[in-house]
Amino acid sequence: MEVRLSPFQLERLTELAGDVHAGERTCLDADYVLAGLVRLLRPQEAFGQGSTGMPEWLRQAVAVAREPGQLPANVPALVKSCGRTPEHVARSFQQHLKMTPTEWLTRERMRLACRLLGEGRLSVTEVAMECGMENLSHFHRCFKSVCGVTPLTYRKRSGLSIRGG
Repeated sequence: MEVRLSPFQLERLTELAGDVHAGERTCLDADYVLAGLVRLLRPQEAFGQGSTGMPEWLRQAVAVAREPGQLPANVPALVKSCGRTPEHVARSFQQHLKMTPTEWLTRERMRLACRLLGEGRLSVTEVAMECGMENLSHFHRCFKSVCGVTPLTYRKRSGLSIRGG
């Protein structure tokens, strides 16, 4: 079977390959990579890219927001980067990504948190701040809801020493 990937899907596959190459070691990391692969390989209609496809403005906004250091500070900043009304952005996210802008931003922040925790250079508090979450309690709740474990448990399972919690 031959699978043809769009430029967006090819970029996403490259990101996943980078995650694997970076030596991710936990079950959560493996689940993340495999889930990403499944999303890429299932029929495009199931991914919300049927005949109409994801609008280029949304594809570009998401791609830019995923670049290192570009994660939006909040949902209004994400909406502004899209150049559309908040209502239009919300409808488009739901239609094409099957989640709200808030859910997408939280997921991307937790993805960054997983990478930073796996590197082991920053404390959990520093990771939260780096992910744009100043409320540590909220960060812990979000992390656990997305990843299934607390940030500290995630770090312990990755086999890294802990610096400052």
